[in-house]
Amino acid sequence: MNRKFAISDIHGQFEPLKALLAEAKFNPEQDTLVVVGDMIDRGPQSAKVVRFLKRMQEQHPENIFVTLGNHEIMMRRYAFEGKSHMWLYHGGTEVIKELNTEFVTITERNEHLVWLANLPLYVKDEEHFFTHAGIDSFEPLTNQKEDVTFMQLRQLYLQPANPMTKRIGNRKIVHGHTPYPFVYQTERFVSCDTGASIFKEGKLSLADLTNNVYFSCETETLHITKQGIRLLTELERLKG
Repeated sequence: MNRKFAISDIHGQFEPLKALLAEAKFNPEQDTLVVVGDMIDRGPQSAKVVRFLKRMQEQHPENIFVTLGNHEIMMRRYAFEGKSHMWLYHGGTEVIKELNTEFVTITERNEHLVWLANLPLYVKDEEHFFTHAGIDSFEPLTNQKEDVTFMQLRQLYLQPANPMTKRIGNRKIVHGHTPYPFVYQTERFVSCDTGASIFKEGKLSLADLTNNVYFSCETETLHITKQGIRLLTELERLKG
């Protein structure tokens, strides 16, 4: 059976990423993987993560999809638009060093940065709408601003159902951006960010949306556990 996976907020955790895909027996020839932004910064191997995902997407464009996160937006604003130094304060300085070490030539480095900067804000299929932090349900999908990658959880979850349904149908939004101790789903949302590179006890998690389970990897030991995606109401999540 072909499966659908989602992962978010990798934040440079290259070894846990590989370990999770191996543990889940992910097959890019058959399975689908959606990476929901924030691949870079804070963790130890951002450049390796970018190289790995770019190559995998190019080899399997029908099954591998990657979206922008706010950290990629900060990178783009600094590296390509000269608008802001915010990226440097959120891990960009370390990533620049990694990029210069990982890639032999400036051309190769820039090819990866251009790929990273031009990823879409969202992807969708018949069941799910994948976006890093949220959408503005009062704007057409073609008019979404890149600042939606910075959207706070409360702002997303408190958007009324009718405008959101008008924009995305009955799809569930799969997002990251706001870390939580476990992968969960509510009436309208699935959250995949379990705090890798953010919290001391944070983990990187890979959600199997087909089977409603997820694999969670401790970033230091690479110990992996498998458990069910938990059910919460949106009100419970907002209170928590």
